Amino acid sequence: WDGIFLECFCSPEHLHTWTQAGTVRDVGGHYALLPVHILHNGAPLRGTDPLPCSGAKSRQRALTGLHDLARTLHVAHTYTEITLRQALPETDWDSPPLLRTRVTTIADSLSAVACIRSADKAQTMLFAFCRQWVWDQTIAFLEKEKYSAQSLDNTDQILSSLHRIIRQNKWPANPSRCVPLLYLLGKAKSLLKGIILWRPIAAIVQPQIQRFYLRNAARAFTLFLRLLVEEITASFLVLRICDLQPWVHGLSDWGCTQIAECDCSGQFNNVTPLSVMQDMSAAIKWLAAKRRWNAKEVVWSIHRDNKQLDRAGVGTTSRFFHMTHADLENLVYFSLLTDTYTQASGRLWSRTGAIPMGGPFSAQSADLRSVWGAKTRVDLMRRLGQLTFSPRGHPLWSTPRGNTISLAQFRDNVLLGARGPTASTEMQHVCDVLSETWSLPVLCDCMTDDNRVCAGTCMQPSITAMGFTVHIHGDHPPLVYSQPSGLTSAWHLKYTVTLQSPPAHAHKHISNIIVSAVLNIHPFLHTWASCLLSVASWAQLACLSGYPRSTVLRALHSAVPRIISRTPWDVDSTLAWCCHVVYFLPATRDTVFFRLRRWLQAHAVWSPAAYASWHMPHPGPCSAICADWCHDFPVLSVFPPLLDPCELIRTGLCPRGEGGSRFPTICEVHCS
Repeated sequence: WDGIFLECFCSPEHLHTWTQAGTVRDVGGHYALLPVHILHNGAPLRGTDPLPCSGAKSRQRALTGLHDLARTLHVAHTYTEITLRQALPETDWDSPPLLRTRVTTIADSLSAVACIRSADKAQTMLFAFCRQWVWDQTIAFLEKEKYSAQSLDNTDQILSSLHRIIRQNKWPANPSRCVPLLYLLGKAKSLLKGIILWRPIAAIVQPQIQRFYLRNAARAFTLFLRLLVEEITASFLVLRICDLQPWVHGLSDWGCTQIAECDCSGQFNNVTPLSVMQDMSAAIKWLAAKRRWNAKEVVWSIHRDNKQLDRAGVGTTSRFFHMTHADLENLVYFSLLTDTYTQASGRLWSRTGAIPMGGPFSAQSADLRSVWGAKTRVDLMRRLGQLTFSPRGHPLWSTPRGNTISLAQFRDNVLLGARGPTASTEMQHVCDVLSETWSLPVLCDCMTDDNRVCAGTCMQPSITAMGFTVHIHGDHPPLVYSQPSGLTSAWHLKYTVTLQSPPAHAHKHISNIIVSAVLNIHPFLHTWASCLLSVASWAQLACLSGYPRSTVLRALHSAVPRIISRTPWDVDSTLAWCCHVVYFLPATRDTVFFRLRRWLQAHAVWSPAAYASWHMPHPGPCSAICADWCHDFPVLSVFPPLLDPCELIRTGLCPRGEGGSRFPTICEVHCS
């Protein structure tokens, strides 16, 4: 590789450098730390813990946490002359000097022999791998993904060629442009598989075109997709997670009994840029004919302040940014087929046969394949069954097997709802039809790349996906609540703790996270129980992260009024539930459901078939005016009761998240 070679430090003389930061594991014959443990006051620092320093200016120059420290180490330190001591603050930190000494000593010595990475979906964990092994793994990964390599000496020539194309198209060039860096992050699920799985990340810090122009062009592409979804009959693609809310709450309208999720894997690797350009040209012609646009060219108007005002056609005020569809197609072509260069492992890499990773139009290109592929391959979609529509206008298919199914898609996630005598078998047929329609592998949880046979166990009355959990039960409205991705379905820790260390957490750290997480799925929270369970799930995560009950309760007292101010429920009654639930956390999900049932029976306002958090006294029978009535209490009764409701069930750290216990330690390797 052009004379660039990283030395391997996986030897007994360097073992002490590794052992001072954690238990050394054997991964592929090299040393690894899963995870890195930088101890302070007897407890390991987590990846999101802040590294404070005194003074406003020094705070701006310094790293804000170990996650940023890892990012600097494997992006800047690995490929530039920046050292760790130059990145760390020069002034004294607010915390005791022992913390600075500990972090500087361990991280500086460890970064000389290892690549420190943060794990995806569990950024509190830091992984450390042998630098030579990561170098070789990156090369093997890129070659497997069919990237072509060339020497770094061609960087200036490539940048000049790209700049010439930008100048010819009159796009605003970025004067600080550079070739982006591609690096690999270890997946958190590697701790369960016993083998390291990689997620590629393209760090496009300085794009070739100015970022504001790319941002407006991406909004124009999204507007184009939104109009396609509106015009295509039986389209089940949504462009935002909140747009799934009508589909989820409409499951009870047609009697859905089971729900599951399948993933469209390999979208970026299997969709070619040429097919994207062909679909884009064909789709705009069909859309112009469908809407009877008689203009010579289609113009997209992007509002500078409000995305809701984006429209097709020329905007009438100066607050609109205008872009023709021809310019948009040229820019997408440049992004997908020309500006595809990245640097990794001492070489330049490019790939023109697939969608580039991290590009400004990568996600929209994958969505275009989904919505336009279902439109052009109607003959394949008819295999699902006869098309009808639900009372809320969502597509339903009556299958030949006597079942009824409905689909909803966001990005590469496809939700399937079904009812009927053999509803659990519909996932296999849906995956087969969608795989053939999109020419992409669509797999459920039962399937693998080698065995694409659904066992039927993925179809259940409940599902956890995209940050929320859905429970359905007969004709009753579904129960939807927010659930942290760091918890399993039983409310155990999935991999590791995902919050800052209790001694190092910032002011209102927990309360701000609870408020943002619950309000992100605010459109889904239609009942009081859904709000109470959302708050309880995040309080569970805080308790499992080591926070005392007093700290969690103070965070809830700060977060709940901000959440309830957006809802029709009573704040005092919600705070009473928080005071009740926090004193028996951590507990299993069934325990929380059982206690919520008992608590609502005692503290909620009841009508014959519904409950509410408040009620306005009035003569005569109750109606929808006197209170915000909720009708999902039967869903809470589905879960089996506990033998002893007074028993405090501790969950503690789940065995799934005990670090790299599935990998052999170096001592065991040497002894064998």
